[in-house]
Amino acid sequence: MLTRLLHRLAQALIVFGVSTGLASAWPMPKGEGLKTLRKECTRCHALRNIVNADGRARAEWEKHVVDMTDIERRPEAMKAVVDYLTEHFPPGY
Repeated sequence: MLTRLLHRLAQALIVFGVSTGLASAWPMPKGEGLKTLRKECTRCHALRNIVNADGRARAEWEKHVVDMTDIERRPEAMKAVVDYLTEHFPPGY
């Protein structure tokens, strides 16, 4: 009985999240590179990981992005993501 209730509750929360956009949306500053960042970074984690992360200097963002992705093979995408992160999530933001 409890398992069935929990299953229904989980279904309701999923439907609510999807219908309200909470499942995929996360408040991110608008800016050049956001679309590329969403495409590259959400393959493995939610955008909240970026929002909740400590800010970094450009060189640190470059290293972090290279460590987490294969984006360095696409220089334009790499530049767009690192530019965005550096502008919107600098040290101490």
